Amino acid sequence: MLATNQKDVLYLGIDPTNFKTDRFVRHLPLIRVVPRPLHAIDVQRAFRSLLQYTHIVFTSKSSVKIFFRYIKKMGLSKDQFENVDMIAIGRITAAYLREEGFEPIDVAKEESVEGLLSILGRLNLDDAYVLLTRASTVYPTLSHFLIEKGVRYEVCDLYTIVENIPRQLPSLRDVDEVVFSNPLTVENFFRFFQPLPIGLKLTALGPMTKRTLEGKLDEMIDSCQVHSESAIHISLSRETKESIYAF
Repeated sequence: MLATNQKDVLYLGIDPTNFKTDRFVRHLPLIRVVPRPLHAIDVQRAFRSLLQYTHIVFTSKSSVKIFFRYIKKMGLSKDQFENVDMIAIGRITAAYLREEGFEPIDVAKEESVEGLLSILGRLNLDDAYVLLTRASTVYPTLSHFLIEKGVRYEVCDLYTIVENIPRQLPSLRDVDEVVFSNPLTVENFFRFFQPLPIGLKLTALGPMTKRTLEGKLDEMIDSCQVHSESAIHISLSRETKESIYAF
């Protein structure tokens, strides 16, 4: 039985399902996914070559869902992709691929863009044609890597991550841990919550989110909005680092 004085966890991403804890999770989504239209010029350009790609890289569960929704709209069959090598950024994205009937050839062990770079670095891509599916707000590290290696590729920005303004805010007095799933959740959190209570634990999902969080706190310390001795603890979750992309 849980101790009665144990406080809750506040989760700021879209879906807290895969965040493992034995405590009650309060869900306050500060971001949301907006699919980009199939008729967008860059999406159309990427989809014109759909049956020519040798590899498709999925950087989130949202990219999996939107991709297969769009090929269905186009009247394409999943069977037409049976010889395409699918690569997933992490176990959650891989699970969504399996739900669509595809077993990824590789899943990043380090569930981040660095993990994908490790996979791509091991593959023979001499005659490859790679499709990168991603959010429009993601940094272009993967495409830079493929350019340097001389690999033929296309990028398809399938969705955008935008801020979600909550109707009602919980009190931070009721929580002792806040979980940030994405760099944008960091920016939005500090718009709505200041000052921070002493002893609050801030958990980042993914190294990029952690860097954003550390930078924000350094900025606030420099401007005297947060005292350096406030005992705010930042940690990088070991449960899943995939959610830099996995919305």
